[in-house]
Amino acid sequence: MSLILLAQEPGNNQSAWGFALGMETQTLGIESLDRHKPMESLVSSGQNQLGMTMGINYRKIIWRGLAFEPGLFFSYNRNKVNFSPGSQERFQFVDIELPLHLSVTNQKSGTFPVRGKILFGARTSWNFFQNPAEKLRFLPERLGLDLGLGVAIHCDKWIIYPEVVYSHGINNIHDFTGTEYDYFVGQAVRDKLAFRLLFERNK
Repeated sequence: MSLILLAQEPGNNQSAWGFALGMETQTLGIESLDRHKPMESLVSSGQNQLGMTMGINYRKIIWRGLAFEPGLFFSYNRNKVNFSPGSQERFQFVDIELPLHLSVTNQKSGTFPVRGKILFGARTSWNFFQNPAEKLRFLPERLGLDLGLGVAIHCDKWIIYPEVVYSHGINNIHDFTGTEYDYFVGQAVRDKLAFRLLFERNK
């Protein structure tokens, strides 16, 4: 048994911690039930605004270029919601996120320091900010399916991962509580697009 274990390919059990910083934008998709005036919806989402994301990431190599990447992230986003006639409210989202990703990175070839990377998986998050609830209320929990593209850049003692990650919201966050505009809104979802840099110590 000892000979078999020693014969395994080295590096399969490598793991590393890293940290990430980035900016992201969030689309708040609100389904309008105002069928009589589709071009003049009573409730609509305003223009997207930039937010931020930061956190820690753990990478565990499963086999060759395949790795499991869980993390703990903090993100901040805000969206304006328009209410007819002529009013507007800002909703803020201060989230703690738990992404669970699988990533595939090209195996290193020669001395070229850049390798492509694809990641996919899911995430769950919770919004800790208490938004105004007189006109419309959103649930704090969010579930998303993630897909990302990036590269791994080897720089001396560090590996830098520039990544673009799209997160598609899959749960309805509209909390029907009988507020003023509840009957004019169907489902609401949160989609996010993040541009981030992940830094990892090169062993």
